Amino acid sequence: MSRRVSVWLGVLFGLFVLANPAYSSSVSTTDALIRAIRENVVNEYQVAPHDVVIFWNDETLESKLRKFGNTAVVDLQPSVFQRLVAKKTLNLPVIEGGKTRSRILVKVEVDAWAETYSTAQAVRRGEPFSAANLSPVRLKLSQLPDNYVRQSGRIAEDFEAAGNLSAGVVLTQNMLKARPLVLKGGKVKVEVVNGSLILFAQGEALENGVRGQSIRIRIMNFNANTMVKADVTGRDEVKLVVN
Repeated sequence: MSRRVSVWLGVLFGLFVLANPAYSSSVSTTDALIRAIRENVVNEYQVAPHDVVIFWNDETLESKLRKFGNTAVVDLQPSVFQRLVAKKTLNLPVIEGGKTRSRILVKVEVDAWAETYSTAQAVRRGEPFSAANLSPVRLKLSQLPDNYVRQSGRIAEDFEAAGNLSAGVVLTQNMLKARPLVLKGGKVKVEVVNGSLILFAQGEALENGVRGQSIRIRIMNFNANTMVKADVTGRDEVKLVVN
């Protein structure tokens, strides 16, 4: 194989690994395994690295691998890192001499801090969320449901309660109902984008719309009969992309 072909194969392999972060790798030290756990928790749960908490409740990985030989490693398959917060142990295959020799159990507990909301008071169905009825809270992932709501500046603007909520409830996605940010018949600010050119116009909404929804509007600055589709971007604001 020529040197040029070898270089290109190396580049392609590197691109494959970058495009597939869950690609299997191997480690032989406790520190390396902890780093891999931390990185995967950050990626899976979208939390900051400093918010990840790892409790190592076992002898060192080096000690566990010593009985299998000097070149033994554990294979970090993608399945190892699935739902790490729910696990108490990791079942890791041991590789030595290019072959799977055995499996070992490592006692390790993983958690992380996440920022979400709880209701500061009872909230009625259809009531908009606001700073008055929501409290930002910081809880461990092990204490949170899978569909918890991450803190965002748009919760109060974009959503209302989908049902009646009592005080002290951690907010989940199914408790949210999108609020129309644009109302039928209302005036809207239209951002018209054509390549690098951006213009602003006035328009009239011909239907209600929530953030990200494409709705029909009438451009008022030009022919009153000019009706187009535009995406809702904010309160009484839409964006029209012209190709």
